[in-house]
Amino acid sequence: MQFSNRLIIFLLFFSLAIGAFFRFYKLGSSPAGFYLDEAAMGYNAYSILKTGKDEFGQPFPIIFRSFIDFKAPIYTYFIIPLIPLFDLTPFAVRFPSALFGTLSLPVLFLLIKSLSSQKYGSTLALVSTLFLAISPWHIIFSRTAYETNIALFFLLLGTLYFYHALNKPWLFVLSSVSYALSFTSYHAERLVIPLLLVILTIHFQKTLVLKIRNLIFPVLLSFLIGLALVLPTVKLMR
Repeated sequence: MQFSNRLIIFLLFFSLAIGAFFRFYKLGSSPAGFYLDEAAMGYNAYSILKTGKDEFGQPFPIIFRSFIDFKAPIYTYFIIPLIPLFDLTPFAVRFPSALFGTLSLPVLFLLIKSLSSQKYGSTLALVSTLFLAISPWHIIFSRTAYETNIALFFLLLGTLYFYHALNKPWLFVLSSVSYALSFTSYHAERLVIPLLLVILTIHFQKTLVLKIRNLIFPVLLSFLIGLALVLPTVKLMR
């Protein structure tokens, strides 16, 4: 089944509206209260805003020491500019998760549409976007301060840029930055991102060989960003 362009646009905005509603409605009060990681990220963001240091006195850390583990830095730094706007509240701490959870919807639509056949691409992309918009799993993680939504957003964005970079090589830089941000957003991405890149490299190896010069800078950039995260982590765990 194929849809007209107007219907596609309408259904896409309808899916985005539903997704945004489920993620932002009473965000500051439901679920009630802070859980431990939310409190830690909110407090560290507030501490950096006021003093430039985290709760342990480390200036602008790349890795945040928490109760019994270490947190990736991206989410906490996204909270900092929200505190002057919304104060140190559950809404402010959860806002990045709800925002990136919502932004993942149009990125998923574009990615599925790009990867699918021209005849049924829009339909498949719409169905995928609607399913993610109403996915209980994704909604729950979008309504609490979990780093997973930011990591997923940049993972999808990096893959979208990668696919289009096969025809427009300058997009490899944006793909590289997106993957690096996903890599530094959630610890599990340290396994997911390298595995995904290996799969993409094998699948598109013939095209990538022809564009090897365009890959040098993005690869180095990703390596340096990843190294900047891994070394402090190793140092803290000693």
